[in-house]
Amino acid sequence: QKLRFDGGFFTRVSGHSTDNYTRFATDFIKRDHEQPWMLWLCYDAVHAPFTPADRHEGAYADVGPVEVPEDIYPPRPTKPKYMHDYSMFKPNADGVPIDERQGLTLPKLVQKYHSGVLSLDEGVKDLLDTLKGTGQLDNTIIVFTSDQGIAMGHHGMEIKVAPYDDNIRVPFIVRLPGDQSKGRVVDSP
Repeated sequence: QKLRFDGGFFTRVSGHSTDNYTRFATDFIKRDHEQPWMLWLCYDAVHAPFTPADRHEGAYADVGPVEVPEDIYPPRPTKPKYMHDYSMFKPNADGVPIDERQGLTLPKLVQKYHSGVLSLDEGVKDLLDTLKGTGQLDNTIIVFTSDQGIAMGHHGMEIKVAPYDDNIRVPFIVRLPGDQSKGRVVDSP
């Protein structure tokens, strides 16, 4: 992975990207801040090719079968014309869907994606622990969201570029300081 720091030249950084970004963010949080601050942290490991951290390689390998979406293969005559014959998947010799772009079976694709999310979960916990440890948690607004959903074979896709819930549904969690948001769920945007 190559990153630029403070507008400098690209520098090779070893380690898993999620762990690196978490470390950079916790270092920032620990700085002396004379004024209110904002941190925008964008994790990228759950983008293709869905590379999990080494410690999570193989996680979820023993989880039950992956449900194959009914519309993974064409034809789809009830969809818009561009979707009638579209698919990123084809069946392999055993009849298991394989993603032509990444060369992974659908079960392996789902397993890798969710294994990659584990380091993101750990990173968010580390950030919350750092905020708490530095006395900043109770005066910090936290917004957790994503830039996309992801279809896992739905509509023949494993990407985000379509107007379907599977492609665009994202998490959206807001934590306000104090007890303002504790235990509340808001059903409308």
